[in-house]
Amino acid sequence: MELKPAAKIAVGATGKPGKRTFFLIATGSEGSLVVKCEKFQVEALAARLDELLAGIATELGKPRRTDFDKLLEEIQEPEIPARFDWVVGEIGIGYDPEEDLILVVARSAEAAEGEVPEDSTSLDFGLQPRSEEFEIGDETSSEEARIWITRSQAEVLAIQSAAVAAAGRKLCPFCTMPIDPDEGHDCFARNGHKEARLAPGGA
Repeated sequence: MELKPAAKIAVGATGKPGKRTFFLIATGSEGSLVVKCEKFQVEALAARLDELLAGIATELGKPRRTDFDKLLEEIQEPEIPARFDWVVGEIGIGYDPEEDLILVVARSAEAAEGEVPEDSTSLDFGLQPRSEEFEIGDETSSEEARIWITRSQAEVLAIQSAAVAAAGRKLCPFCTMPIDPDEGHDCFARNGHKEARLAPGGA
């Protein structure tokens, strides 16, 4: 599927903290798509979009938006989907300087089987409309989505992705591990262990 341009793109999550299900939704004149993804993919998407937008501003002289309050107002919380079209296996981003559009490509887990690189969390943020992780050819299938968005949409998506990923379980102040709201937390830092390890928040 190819949405060019996408009328809407957003990420969301459903479920209790620690057991959330993440998803990406996109709509356009050619259809709509809802795919299930992992928290680390949402976090990586936020980080790489931010780096890409910064690179476009620095290398191509196309400034980023600075109206942060307006960007927050433009964030639309997506409805919880009843079903997913497929599960994301890998994701990449790119940029077409001629059309001034950012490309988000998501490929299903089945299509990506055997092709996922060692660092599957990394996304390409070069200034070319392709990903270093996989070739983005002209042919698409039901297991690959090519979503073209404006830089303005990308600014909003980056903020929303970061916010959705960060809205999980609280971290223990002693060991920095996520605290499960239902099952509690067995803190190794308070049980005689001197070393506390840093860990990302839970889903």
